[in-house]
Amino acid sequence: MSNKDEEPPAKKLRFSEPDLQIVLGTDEDVSTIKVHSLLLANKSRYIDTMLSTPMREQETRTVSFPDISPAIWEKMNKFLDDPVAARKMKVKDVLDVAQFYDKYEFTQGTKLCEDIMSDYLSTENLDEMEKASTLDLNLVIDLTLIAHKSNMSSVSESGASYLLGRLAILPFPYRDVPSGPYTNIMFTEEQLKKVFPIVGRVGSRILNGSEQVNRSLQAVFSEPGLAKDFVHGRRQQVRDYFIMRCISHIELSGTGSDSDGRFMKTVAMEGSLSDTWFGGNGNWGGKNVRFTIQKNTKDDSDEEIGWAILRDDVDGEEHPKTCWWAPCSENLPVPPLAGWVPRDELATAVIEHNSSNIRWTILHVSIDRSIDEDILYSN
Repeated sequence: MSNKDEEPPAKKLRFSEPDLQIVLGTDEDVSTIKVHSLLLANKSRYIDTMLSTPMREQETRTVSFPDISPAIWEKMNKFLDDPVAARKMKVKDVLDVAQFYDKYEFTQGTKLCEDIMSDYLSTENLDEMEKASTLDLNLVIDLTLIAHKSNMSSVSESGASYLLGRLAILPFPYRDVPSGPYTNIMFTEEQLKKVFPIVGRVGSRILNGSEQVNRSLQAVFSEPGLAKDFVHGRRQQVRDYFIMRCISHIELSGTGSDSDGRFMKTVAMEGSLSDTWFGGNGNWGGKNVRFTIQKNTKDDSDEEIGWAILRDDVDGEEHPKTCWWAPCSENLPVPPLAGWVPRDELATAVIEHNSSNIRWTILHVSIDRSIDEDILYSN
């Protein structure tokens, strides 16, 4: 027979009997199919190694994939055999097949998945989806995890970088500048349980820190209960801050001292409000001082934890001193209306003859109704 009369190998295989048995699934959900070993070995280095070395699979002509269902196996091969199907492959298809392509060394399939995930998790695409409010956070998280498990380092770093960035963004109205819905308040506890481990591992590479910094970062993101604490903290932060923004000023009266008067809120960095309200200047024990109402935290030196009314020497000769303190007020978003305890001799003398009073002035809050009431109540 001349060379031109010889049939190509692929055509010969189509008319020959399959010589390899594939077992899919485990236990009761087991399916067996017959395939051509040469065609499958060309797709998978894993199969090629099994059938070309002295292994049990070579002798029995049987290869088992206990973690792959028949439906997933069919989908894996469809994308490899049909160019049209490969071009129409979606990111949600990638979630089904990427880890198996990588695990069993289907190099063409792995490259296909990597290209699709790389496009989806690119900065440009994520920005566009945010602008259009079409971003699927669960999908971003799952793709990042799959990319990490499938050894696609550049793709997993893109996803982790986006997630790490959003964990650092404060939501509006906590900031005066609107930041949209994609901020750290959008994460649920279950999502963060997935996000924190991958951010801890991949984030250390993104930040290019030292080995010690990398270990510390991974340790922080591996702490038990971190996801729950983070969600609770962000919700509390936004709720408290919203309350703070609704108060235009605080008025202190009835002390019989120069501390009486109006205290105004202050703007801190990045447009956020601080826990300090500034009053006016006055005399306290013969010294010119400025009065403030502020919340002392654990980071503050020497001062008691919680809300306090302080005096600060205008001439800077002394550190701020507490005049009155509100016990058990550390978790309150605003100064309490009652329960203040004197912490200064002059404050004690004043309190003995007068009653201290704090009053909040609430801003008017309105909601713009953009929906016609006729539409709401129509049938």
